[in-house]
Amino acid sequence: MSKLFTTIVFFLTFLFTSTSVKGEETKIDISANRKPIKIGIATGYTNNINLDIRAFSIALTTHILEENNIQYEYVRDDWYELLKKIEDGSIDILPGTQFSNERKEYLDFIDKGLYSIWSQLYIHRNNKVISPTDLNNKKIGMITNEDSGIKFLEFISAFNIQVEPVYFYTVSELKEAFNKDEIFGVAGPMIKDFKSILPKSKPSGIFYNPTYISIAFTKNKYEELISLFNTFITNEVDDPKSYYNHLANEYDISPERNNSITLPIWAFPVIYSILAILIIVVFFNIWLQKTVKIKTVELVEAKNKAEESERLKSAFLANMSHEIRTPLNAIIGFSELISNEAIDQQQKQLYSSIIGTQNKLLLNLINDIIDISKIESGTLKIKSERINIQELLKDIYRSFLHQFPGNFSFILDLDSISEESTIDTDPNRLRQILNNFLTNTIKYTDGGTVTLGVNQISNNIEIWVKDSGEGISKEKQDLIFKRFTKIDELSQGAGLGLAISQSLALILGGNITLSSTPGIGSKFTFRIPAS
Repeated sequence: MSKLFTTIVFFLTFLFTSTSVKGEETKIDISANRKPIKIGIATGYTNNINLDIRAFSIALTTHILEENNIQYEYVRDDWYELLKKIEDGSIDILPGTQFSNERKEYLDFIDKGLYSIWSQLYIHRNNKVISPTDLNNKKIGMITNEDSGIKFLEFISAFNIQVEPVYFYTVSELKEAFNKDEIFGVAGPMIKDFKSILPKSKPSGIFYNPTYISIAFTKNKYEELISLFNTFITNEVDDPKSYYNHLANEYDISPERNNSITLPIWAFPVIYSILAILIIVVFFNIWLQKTVKIKTVELVEAKNKAEESERLKSAFLANMSHEIRTPLNAIIGFSELISNEAIDQQQKQLYSSIIGTQNKLLLNLINDIIDISKIESGTLKIKSERINIQELLKDIYRSFLHQFPGNFSFILDLDSISEESTIDTDPNRLRQILNNFLTNTIKYTDGGTVTLGVNQISNNIEIWVKDSGEGISKEKQDLIFKRFTKIDELSQGAGLGLAISQSLALILGGNITLSSTPGIGSKFTFRIPAS
């Protein structure tokens, strides 16, 4: 019984191993194969095989077969027909086939890609493509089942652009339709002699489908042959003196070392441009951050100035309120006393004198406020004219001579300048500056000598007021030209005179300096360029 069972198992095993299953190809042993290997060569893209960059794969294929004494023969046909023939086994090898995962389902490939290739859209030389959107509703020609056409449709669909694919079985049919302008462009491999195939074409600048060229075999028939190809390529690819690399140099290609995609020559300028743009963006970003930082500092400073201005306005209003009320109260009070009949004539004259003094103080205060406002708003008008320096100073001297108390000695020093010396300036504003100098001398000096003088140093005229008073400390010298600043807080005035004088000096094209020594005296100097 056991012998019968063993006999049945052996018989069934022999039956199934000797009979091929329907639809499965029988593997061919190349060592026992007497028929020539059929190599498919695509026609149409070129009339001269040596001009076709894919001839590298054909030359390599024939060399490997010859080295192993394997007979072969070429089968020339259009690409569409060759793809059907290798699939059904009518041919055995199809060199120059673009590798894709879809084709790997029905073809076998060698392990390493031979060289990388891109696809490109070629358009009629009279057409223009600025962006992919220009392809909307355009007819695009492509060879049936060729990878360039398939990948183009995938590529263009990513932009939500609709094109009308027009399929051709042969390159000659495609060329005829293109030359008749029946199609807008052609999706094809980026090969060197494409211009010779379509003389009226030009590259559109739209590149896609980076892949690599390989050698394809009929599925599940040539494991030993594929192994032979893989071994040959592996042994020679890294040897620069090998036949493989000699062939690569002859056909001017860059063989793949790691099945990576080599960028085409046109891609490098694009990459360099992108890098340049990135560098510019980085530097622009640095510049922008620096500018923002500077502007932020400026805004903070402006904010601080605005706050300081607000504080000064508050101080100004407080000071003005006090300074205006003081002379007004005196004017009102002494005016009421004068009207009293019980007061004798001598007292009335004294009160009238006090009222007159307070009127002058109030008028000066109002004038200072007006001047400050004009200077701040930039509306102060300057009327420049040629004036005689000595005549102006003599007039000022005469007007102040009787204002100094009896314990003062007022001197006019004109020895350092000629009687004909003149300058171009606004006489009223110059007089205002010197008046402030002299008024402050009377206000803050108990007595002594006051000198109004002038001299010329180089190209500058210096007009100065010097006193022999108590002098001003260094700390107060730094503050004296600021608004609302007074040496003696109990003295009359708003502390605006010297601040106005400094602003007027700058507007007139000059400047004011102060030199002072405590216990010896002070000297205010207005310096202006000579005419």
